[in-house]
Amino acid sequence: MVGGAAPAVAQVLEHAASQMAIDGGGLRYLGDTPDGYVRLELTGACATCPRRMMTLDLAIETPLRTLGAARGVELLPAASRSDTIALRPSSRPCVA
Repeated sequence: MVGGAAPAVAQVLEHAASQMAIDGGGLRYLGDTPDGYVRLELTGACATCPRRMMTLDLAIETPLRTLGAARGVELLPAASRSDTIALRPSSRPCVA
């Protein structure tokens, strides 16, 4: 499980993180809000990618809503930490 996330949330986040890692990025799960939103931080290449909102929508928020696991995603500004779910350098361009 992703740092205390519900199983459905963890599954979506782990799948998205594995895809983001291909392009040198990742995500960090920061918890849930009381009103049902998942709090995330994008890391690596995804933190500054111009397509990050598309990635959030298609790879994370839509699946979470479809599963009824969350009302949406709250994106927090990137910070430098070491507890990233997935981060691997890549020379390929983002495919989001």
